[in-house]
Amino acid sequence: MAFVHGKDADLEIQNAGGTYALLSSYIATAGLSRSIDTADVTNLASGAKEYIPGLADGTLSVDGYFDSAADTILTAIQGMTRGFYYYPEGKVSGKPRKSGNCILTTLDVEAGVDGAVSLSAEFQVTGAITDGTHP
Repeated sequence: MAFVHGKDADLEIQNAGGTYALLSSYIATAGLSRSIDTADVTNLASGAKEYIPGLADGTLSVDGYFDSAADTILTAIQGMTRGFYYYPEGKVSGKPRKSGNCILTTLDVEAGVDGAVSLSAEFQVTGAITDGTHP
């Protein structure tokens, strides 16, 4: 099994003009979280709780450092459905690529007296996430 370092990860988000913007220069962490809803189907004859799988869900989160270019890209797409490409091993041919559509739901900018101005964003995935490889 080959492990990879997180420093190589890349994230592209479709900007308001429809082209993909590489955000890796502005972010320090990126994460894609997946979940599956479950429905409780426990009945009187059940010896324990029973469930069936439901709908898939996902979120994409990023944390990094404020830059006016990144802020402009993200502010312009709030409330819009935009495409994304997430490359956990970097944007390299043959490496994994996760893609889909998302909606920017939260954008936070925070400044403190003792550090760099930070930027964080949360995206709600809408529709399916596609697992593939970078061409």
